[in-house]
Amino acid sequence: MKYVVWGAAYRGRIIRETLGDERIVAFIDSDKEKIGTTYYGKPVVSYEQYKEQYLEYAILIGVTYNERIAKILDADDMFYFCIEDCVPEYMGYGWRRAEKVMKNLNLEIPAKVAVYGMSLYSVIVWEELVKRGYKDVALIPHKDMPENMIEKFKKYFPDVPVKPLAAVDVDAVLLTIYEKGIKDGGLKTPIIDIYDWTLYVDEYKNEKIACMKDTHKGERCFIVATGPSLRIEDLEKLRENKEFSISMNSIFYSFPQYKWRPDIWLCVDALCPTEYGDHLLEMDVKDIFVSDGSLDANYEELEKRCLIFHSIMGREVTAECNVTKDFSTKVMHGSMVTNVCIQLAIYLGFEKIYLLGVDNSYIPGKQQHFSENQTKADVMRDELTEYELELNQKVYMNSRKYAEEKGIQIYNATRGGKLEIFNRVNLDELFEN
Repeated sequence: MKYVVWGAAYRGRIIRETLGDERIVAFIDSDKEKIGTTYYGKPVVSYEQYKEQYLEYAILIGVTYNERIAKILDADDMFYFCIEDCVPEYMGYGWRRAEKVMKNLNLEIPAKVAVYGMSLYSVIVWEELVKRGYKDVALIPHKDMPENMIEKFKKYFPDVPVKPLAAVDVDAVLLTIYEKGIKDGGLKTPIIDIYDWTLYVDEYKNEKIACMKDTHKGERCFIVATGPSLRIEDLEKLRENKEFSISMNSIFYSFPQYKWRPDIWLCVDALCPTEYGDHLLEMDVKDIFVSDGSLDANYEELEKRCLIFHSIMGREVTAECNVTKDFSTKVMHGSMVTNVCIQLAIYLGFEKIYLLGVDNSYIPGKQQHFSENQTKADVMRDELTEYELELNQKVYMNSRKYAEEKGIQIYNATRGGKLEIFNRVNLDELFEN
């Protein structure tokens, strides 16, 4: 099967690399400067040119701006795949560490088998089964697959059998998509889970992080974000009172301005390891946490100084907004580094967590960061849509609910801002005694 990828930039590159160059026919891009050029040897076309010349190929939508593109395609009654419906590795998360393991994976799969799910990943799994000689393999539509999309799928992929669950008589079902409750009795047929790659990639488990679990049981900490409300005097107050703090992203650019340093610095964005470069190895911070979402980072080199954790995005995160139970194995980042810091603080055992500099407000044309030094990753994070802002609220709500169930209190000590999900406290009053 061949496809057209929407986006001739980093996210499009991820799709090309995870799927293979041979599957890509062209790239769509709205940037007029790119249209008419090539990207990795493939033509870059406009959406109108796609409809004129490439309509026989299904469109793949990456992670960035996917809901905006989906609205355009839905309005034109187009069929498309969202990469977010695939395994997180297809979005780059953990890909570098998982690639060799999964290509050499030798699972015992019975002769009579079906594939549960109708994502791009489902189709690729189907192709691999056919290649290996399996007969009469059908795709079973997942629960929230719209009927009109099923019909469009059949037109684009006439050779791929599609059957409802009740019509399938097999010895096992390969699970290729995330669906809540599916592994808890949702299917009577035995399930082989090939959606959750943490089951197969041992390297995702970081034993050094595992050893840190509950090492701060009963203590309090501050999560210092990079919103414009953050003040240098607040940071110095944390230093003077020897408060444990976790911070993130571009905060280190301002280190020359003050003596405070976080105990932990963390980044989750795929662009961070390469954009921050040698800063990661030279940073004056005890523990540095870096996610495994980059295609370009030298993780072997980074592991000499940093703690690498496996982060994921996609259906599992956006559908549930769950809080990570085991930070050493898999972290659901929900597009927000602050929430990842909250999950880490809970994992470390802190029972009172104070948020500082979490403005949670995005005003076009205004500075969004404490530091004036913004990278491309910072700018991309600021270009949030209404959908993404709503997702942020849901993520924070679930973090609060999970914390309360565990007897953990999360407070917002930010000066101003628009985050009202957590009870507010006055930062100055915390240090009056």
